[in-house]
Amino acid sequence: MPRELLTGQKAAQRVDVVLHRDALFGGTGGNGGDATLVNKMLTFTSANGHTLHVTGANKTDSLFYGTFTGNVGASFEGTGSAIVLGGANTSTGRLTAKNGHVVRFAPSSTYTGLSDTGSWAGEISVEAGSTVELNSAANLTQTTKIRVTGENAKLQLNSNVVLGGEGELWLGGVKATSGEWGAVGSGAAHTSEYLSGTGRITVPAQPLVITEDMLEGGVYTVTTPTECSAITVAAPATIRGAALTVAGIDGLSVNANATFECPLVFGKAANESVAISVASGVEARFAGVISGPADITSGGAGTVYFAGANTFTGTLPACGSYYVTIATDEGTQTTKLIVK
Repeated sequence: MPRELLTGQKAAQRVDVVLHRDALFGGTGGNGGDATLVNKMLTFTSANGHTLHVTGANKTDSLFYGTFTGNVGASFEGTGSAIVLGGANTSTGRLTAKNGHVVRFAPSSTYTGLSDTGSWAGEISVEAGSTVELNSAANLTQTTKIRVTGENAKLQLNSNVVLGGEGELWLGGVKATSGEWGAVGSGAAHTSEYLSGTGRITVPAQPLVITEDMLEGGVYTVTTPTECSAITVAAPATIRGAALTVAGIDGLSVNANATFECPLVFGKAANESVAISVASGVEARFAGVISGPADITSGGAGTVYFAGANTFTGTLPACGSYYVTIATDEGTQTTKLIVK
């Protein structure tokens, strides 16, 4: 490989390096200013998920101007100062910071010569003793997934960032619930020892699809209050535990007989709409308390039973069959509710 492509000197044209197996790349930073480890005209790619292992004892920040495409992985395993990623990487492979290394995503204004904001489209894995720094909302894409695990592993938030709609955040092997996350003491709604810095990271609501393999004895248990963009019940189930919030317009789809014993919150604002659809021949029983201000936009052809002391203030559509269970001195009575 020509030396000028590895030292930051200008290349006449972009050079693609295709990995047909895992490869090792070593480099050592200089004693003065930032060292350019890989020229921005160099692209690493792979169609088979191979990984470029970057090692070396860099004395100063090493600017990795190259980009990663395809599903090539990158494992930064050196020691010393940080590796700075400046490319708009579209790879869906895994980026790993390990052996106590620091990988920094920086906005273009931070380092001379960077024309792109560093980003990664695939999975970012932070292992024990290592740190990944996020410095711009543009460091994350629609699909970026982040896993931080191991002793003293850190995701350092130097700016407020938002995961994309397909993004995920895993901290110590546990998937983070939707909402705003920050370091311990940051004042964020959710905090973790795996996070540092003054910024926040927002985890978007994800769809919940309840399938047969998720049930224990026919029961799905909600372990912590969870906000979902949509909920689909695909197998006969009883849903128990903490509250579920349906925040997205796709709402709640009940395609198999289901009993909701957990609290349900429909929407977060009075001007929101949540679609509720109960399939023909299916019964949806709501025994828990339903709250929230959103309007229901559809009802399906199934049958709905309300049995909780609901505080829900939205409107119901004039379709489907609704029944209300009322407590009386003589027991409970189920009455059909006509919606016009």
